[in-house]
Amino acid sequence: RRRHTRYISVTGVQTCALPILDYNRYWSTTRQYRDNSARNSTEMRWLLALFLILISAPAYADVNYQVYAAGGPTPCFGCGTPLNSGTTTNINYNWGSGMVMNSGRYDGVEIHFTGWITVPGTGSQYITFYDYSDDGFILNVDGTRVISNWREQGPGYWNGAGAITLQGGQSYYLDVWWYENGGGAAVALYWNQSGSATLIPNGSYTTTRSEEHTSELQSH
Repeated sequence: RRRHTRYISVTGVQTCALPILDYNRYWSTTRQYRDNSARNSTEMRWLLALFLILISAPAYADVNYQVYAAGGPTPCFGCGTPLNSGTTTNINYNWGSGMVMNSGRYDGVEIHFTGWITVPGTGSQYITFYDYSDDGFILNVDGTRVISNWREQGPGYWNGAGAITLQGGQSYYLDVWWYENGGGAAVALYWNQSGSATLIPNGSYTTTRSEEHTSELQSH
């Protein structure tokens, strides 16, 4: 692009040539720079807001599950072919002779439930857990084996029970295994947290930890 040049002379002698400043072009470029900076700043603020929303989002009130093919009494944990997975609002099922958890199977199936359970109230609480299951059932809470009921059986109140001391207001990792070999199929998890055995409410479950706590997790 051609540039206009002004010659400056001292005592009649030409000494140098300087370009004439194009003010219109200068201010147009400056405005464009400021507009781009403002736009980038706005985009950064939106990205920051989205990030803060994502990291502060509450945990979902559900339980994770993974279904496996199994066969025979007392199968090993998760040794079969994975069939399907997802989340459920609670551990409370009685399929009878029907299909188990949309797995395509009616017998020979195993489910691994995982998530977090929050204890209502405050202070130290001695809580008893109960299972209603056909067939086997295992419950671990923060790595501690609470119910060990891995055997062939029909459903009953109660097939198994175990107690553990937990703190009100804190969340604990829940690790449940259940299997069905043949016949009817059912699984449900209850607790005595307030003086009587009740089904654990949906709101006590979350798929991720809902608050920080210091208990050490261990594998089953």
